[in-house]
Amino acid sequence: MSDITPSIPSFAFNYWRPWKEGSSVIDSYLDYRKDISLVKYGADSVGKYIQTASKEQVNAINKVGNDIGKGLNILSFLTIESTNQTVNAINDLGGQIEAIFSKTNDSLSFINRKIDIQIEQQKISNLLLQNISELLRVPDSEKERQHCIELGLKFFVNAQKDTDLFADALEELQKAEALMKQDYFVLHRIGCIYLYADKFINPEKALEYFKKAAKYSSVESDPKAVRLVNVLTTNFNSPNSAVNNSIEKLQLLTSDSFEKAAFAAYVLGDFNEAVLNQNKAFKYNPEPKNQFLLSKYQFRNGNITEAIENLDQAIELNPHFFDAIVQLSDLDIAGEPEVASLLQEKNNRINNEIEDKIGFAKKIKSKVSSEIASHLENLKIELLYSKKLLDLNKKKEELISLENKTKESFAQIDLQINRLLDRNQYRTFNESKRKYLINALTELKNINIEDAIIPLNEISEDIRIDFESDLFHEGFIETNERDFKKQISIIEETIIQIQKTKFCNLSEIEIQEIITELKNLTCLNLTEFSHIKNKFIVIQSIIEKDKLKLGVKFAGGIVFFIDQNGKNGLVVAEHDISEAQEYNMVVNHHQLGKNTITMKGHANWGGAGRIGTSKKFGSGKNNTQLIVDKASWNSGFFSKKPAPTAARLCTEWSHNGYKDWYLPSLLELKMIFEKGYIKHIPKKGKNGLFEEGPCYWSSSEIDGDRALYYSGFTESDMPKDRIAYVRAIRSF
Repeated sequence: MSDITPSIPSFAFNYWRPWKEGSSVIDSYLDYRKDISLVKYGADSVGKYIQTASKEQVNAINKVGNDIGKGLNILSFLTIESTNQTVNAINDLGGQIEAIFSKTNDSLSFINRKIDIQIEQQKISNLLLQNISELLRVPDSEKERQHCIELGLKFFVNAQKDTDLFADALEELQKAEALMKQDYFVLHRIGCIYLYADKFINPEKALEYFKKAAKYSSVESDPKAVRLVNVLTTNFNSPNSAVNNSIEKLQLLTSDSFEKAAFAAYVLGDFNEAVLNQNKAFKYNPEPKNQFLLSKYQFRNGNITEAIENLDQAIELNPHFFDAIVQLSDLDIAGEPEVASLLQEKNNRINNEIEDKIGFAKKIKSKVSSEIASHLENLKIELLYSKKLLDLNKKKEELISLENKTKESFAQIDLQINRLLDRNQYRTFNESKRKYLINALTELKNINIEDAIIPLNEISEDIRIDFESDLFHEGFIETNERDFKKQISIIEETIIQIQKTKFCNLSEIEIQEIITELKNLTCLNLTEFSHIKNKFIVIQSIIEKDKLKLGVKFAGGIVFFIDQNGKNGLVVAEHDISEAQEYNMVVNHHQLGKNTITMKGHANWGGAGRIGTSKKFGSGKNNTQLIVDKASWNSGFFSKKPAPTAARLCTEWSHNGYKDWYLPSLLELKMIFEKGYIKHIPKKGKNGLFEEGPCYWSSSEIDGDRALYYSGFTESDMPKDRIAYVRAIRSF
């Protein structure tokens, strides 16, 4: 590698100078890697991210080891043991990071290039024990290529223990490359070795390999391209995933290759090439991280206007980049005057908004608003832009809620004052008391809303009692007139309630027509009282019949839960998801011995392995998605096939015009039984065992092997591969 001719940059760049006289690119890059510490560019979540990935790795290896048979048990054990050691080491690393630099957000973890090689090693360890049986069905040359890739990946991962193994990894991957020069997966990993492995660092070769990997993967990511299934291009970020050559995944791999190519060009000092490749990385994966890196390379290339625009947008999408520039002051973009101006503008803007909200909070008569104003005052000196923005948005929502609450209270106060001022509504109401109540109500507007609620309710009740007494006083108002006013009051209240009510079948137009009819009734006089009563009875019947309530058929099923706003809830299908099947099961009872019983059901729960489902009410939808994603697959030769688990049956079910059904959580399932919408009653035989077992699966698990069911009188658990009944629900 030839020396680089010294040159003077046009702007501040104070942590890596590849143009230093007498220095080679590789020497300069190695110095750069040593100088950048994990503390400076790491984030507290880097350790947590790798820890999570490693834990998923253990589960993945366990599952694959079971599937491919006894022949791989020893290899599986060794891999798991190695991975566990990695987890412990990374846990310690994560703790150190958290103690040293806890304020830096996880969004900044990508800045640390030294950790990239470890992440790559974690990503591909899922592939070590996967898809071996498929090799029996492919040509010898392909077997040899796959074998070379597997060996290369094994050495790549094990290089965590001994960096000399990078040499073996490179040798095997280059053999695979010789057999198929267009495998972007292999090209990408070779590029990683040339960019990150200290003994093999060659930025020029890394750039070449990443560009080739990006070229081939970008072509196959085109919707019209013909894609060849490659078992090694699975989603290596998720354990036990199916073979996935989707356009989206290919685009992500393409983006990653372009992004690393851009960094390699950056290392070589070819900033124009870095910009071109990072532009493509952002095109294929337009996330804030890629836009942030693009702005960085544009600064180095002198494209200041474009760099500022991209940096501005990246910060808008992820405010933590603002903190990265301010706190990690040796980033090359930190010294740019345009950057300083942009950051100052954003900081001034948010400070002005904070000041505006402080004034707004002080106008609201509330103890809580005073506390919010005090919090906002302290927020002005907060150093972290991301925290300042997050807290401001939260307080804005609280202020809006407080303002609405205050307006409602003021409206109620004005209503009562206007009622007292309208002398036509009363005849014998005590004048002195009337004035006293008006003054008391007016005074409530000048105190905190929290202190005004109780006195307002007391005064309103006092006025109501006095008005009712006034109406009955010495026959001033005849009975019919009293009833007429009461009826009008009921109609007015009904109009208000209709606007807050959810209806099952009435359209919005029909509801508005009903409201119009009711309003017309309030405009009639006493002579039409009889017509008003009869018409209101008819309208009220229509309203009650169609009003959303428990037990009615609505949104494809039977309503068994309605939330506090009265407009959202849950429905259960009126019957099970399919015809039940019978199967015999041998049960070993600790007292009764071995018995064979006949069980009925529709499906099993899913595959083994804890996936993190919950028993809580309202968690059924998320539980179902987790089961479908992680526990509803059967292993095949070249791919994983969907398994008809209880959760998958629900998500693929089309019933009464709806396709968003899911498996209820345990507490949701219990409520369905309590409301009587599942009426199966288990029967016991003379031996004490159930002759019939109408056990219904919930989407809640106990552990990796057992899940919860409910039978109408008790909850229990059984292995996930057992069959049980399935009743689907959906939300509206």
